[in-house]
Amino acid sequence: MYDPERKSRPLLIGLMAAAVLPLGGLTWLIFGPGYGDLGGRVTCGGKPVTVGAVVVLAADGTVRSAPLSADGSYRLTGVPRGPARLGVVSRDPAKAQLRHTQMLRPSDRLTGDDRFNVPAPSGQWIPVPEKFSDPKSSGLETVVKRSAAYDIELR
Repeated sequence: MYDPERKSRPLLIGLMAAAVLPLGGLTWLIFGPGYGDLGGRVTCGGKPVTVGAVVVLAADGTVRSAPLSADGSYRLTGVPRGPARLGVVSRDPAKAQLRHTQMLRPSDRLTGDDRFNVPAPSGQWIPVPEKFSDPKSSGLETVVKRSAAYDIELR
């Protein structure tokens, strides 16, 4: 027996899929992918922190980091959207240089290509309290959006 409703069902499903699937792409174009950018400036006592890095712990558990520039700014791309915890790591570059020199001295297996100099910091080092180095306990939090600005003032 002929059932006109049964034959038109696949056509109806196909038309619905053709109408709904582009909406997913349109949503992606309007709201963007599930990743965003985060940038800002890090200061401590009103002075820019120029040595170190900003570390971001995203809600999904991924970790990203970005170096600090000469004016204390940082820029992270591809950070999962949503709540994020941040940390600021800044180690004394003079101690790093000393440690590097001490490691090179006793080694007789290094070639000329292996012996490189640790680059000098781009600005004056400002000590950052250790509590800010771990994103889990620093107390620095923000929400990552498509493009978010988050200036960090450490005290």
